[in-house]
Amino acid sequence: MAVFLSSEWLHDLAERLAGTTNPVRLVVEVVVRGDPETRYRVDTGPAGTEIREPSGNDDADLTLFLDAEGARCLAAGDANAQELLAAGSLKVRGDLRAILDHADALGALRGPT
Repeated sequence: MAVFLSSEWLHDLAERLAGTTNPVRLVVEVVVRGDPETRYRVDTGPAGTEIREPSGNDDADLTLFLDAEGARCLAAGDANAQELLAAGSLKVRGDLRAILDHADALGALRGPT
């Protein structure tokens, strides 16, 4: 089993999500604060889903800021974004409405367990 947030874990996540689609395009940047900080982007839409490194020149619809424990809970399915927001473990920049509008699609983006 890959170490959480390692390159191998992100690769496994990308492989698992490759066939996942979303009716509309949604780009989510995930920032897991810690040492080291981990950043990755999930680009999902009708053509499929891709995990990639942030390029710095494209804007995400949403940026999720989590600590490692919140990220672990989200990836494992032990908590959803709404629960983490309510608990104060998740901060969001961007269109907060997108979390509600795309809750099913975001739920499908859980990481490998």
